[in-house]
Amino acid sequence: MKKILIGISLILFCANLLGAEKISIDEALQLAYENNYEYRNVKIDRLNTELQLKESYKTAMPRIDYRGSYSTVESGGHSIPTAGGPPSDQLFKNDIGLVQPLYQGGIVVAGVKMSKMALKIADYKIKKSKSLVKLDTMDKYLRVLDEKEKIKVYENSLNEVTMSYKKAKRSYDLGLISASDYLPLETQVISTKTNLIEAKNQYKINLIELKNAIGIPSQMKMELLDIPYTRYDIDNIDIESDVEYAKANNMDSIISRLGTDITKEQEKIARADLLPTVNARFSYNSEDEHAKRSMDDWYWKAGVDINWTVFSFGKSLDKYNRAKNETLKAENIHSKSLDDLEVKIRKNYINLVKLNGTLETTSAELRATEENFLSQKKKYNEGLISLTDYLIYESKLSNSKLNVIQTRLNYYLAYEKYMEDLK
Repeated sequence: MKKILIGISLILFCANLLGAEKISIDEALQLAYENNYEYRNVKIDRLNTELQLKESYKTAMPRIDYRGSYSTVESGGHSIPTAGGPPSDQLFKNDIGLVQPLYQGGIVVAGVKMSKMALKIADYKIKKSKSLVKLDTMDKYLRVLDEKEKIKVYENSLNEVTMSYKKAKRSYDLGLISASDYLPLETQVISTKTNLIEAKNQYKINLIELKNAIGIPSQMKMELLDIPYTRYDIDNIDIESDVEYAKANNMDSIISRLGTDITKEQEKIARADLLPTVNARFSYNSEDEHAKRSMDDWYWKAGVDINWTVFSFGKSLDKYNRAKNETLKAENIHSKSLDDLEVKIRKNYINLVKLNGTLETTSAELRATEENFLSQKKKYNEGLISLTDYLIYESKLSNSKLNVIQTRLNYYLAYEKYMEDLK
């Protein structure tokens, strides 16, 4: 994959020297996945979670530690100063031991389970982040195409009204028509020029935003390939089945469910404070009143350490009850997330169905408007209709073209959003 991305980057670099490189939506997405900093950070989080799982396993492994101490004992009821006391009043201890946890109240098992679930969450977060990068890149890509098509429409419109304006101006100069008969065309020319300037500048703005999103320098020349026009079979979508599928398999749903499971394990960890901990210890020790002798006279010792907080004014119990409340809270959040997911999918479906119908009507309107405009233009050239009527039909044609362009791009993005929410 890296070789492919490096190849794309080299192609773009060379293209900058030779001219604008044409880039497809798929190539833009690959560059976005490689260069989006949020997506890269989610991958790093996943690596840290994997390390956390390793830490959890190692909690159950034996460890070697060293303990050393120096102390003074009382003589005659008075504390002897550390530096000045006689050797018999000083005590040196050394202890190098191997500690093997035997029972930790369930902390180790719960910790491993939590880390495994956290790793699954990290995997789904990578997929979720990739999905968000995909939709964001597509949105920016489509915005560029939208302005590109607007520029074409306004350029065609400007050519059309400019030709008509020049013709009307000649007729006015010859005294064949009055000023009121051609001035509306002058106004239309100015208005169309303004729209064209706005579309060209917005195109550059959208192109820069896309370049930033996919990690291409803003000064590098780049031209986007059109997205193939596709009509999806909306009638085959079973919204009820999709909703149920998404509740069980959607990334957000799974992340929320795993989060609830983690709080249950945290509840077990909190409960462990109410239970004893048991560790086996096998150590090599020395203890003497003289520092030098304490380093020479060593002996082996083995045993079991049991620690149990018998009474702490209910602190551990409060902690456990608080963890139980967090579990209930997580379950409520998960239930709410499923409801929100269903609402989101149904809204996306409604939007997709609307756009599907709108695309049919706008396409039909465009065909009718084009035929009507050609007919009315012929009548205008023959002097059978007024300039005002001609401008109305020309404006309708431009608006119909813009509506079809916008609807097609919105329809494409709406379908992608609907499909992404099922993942």
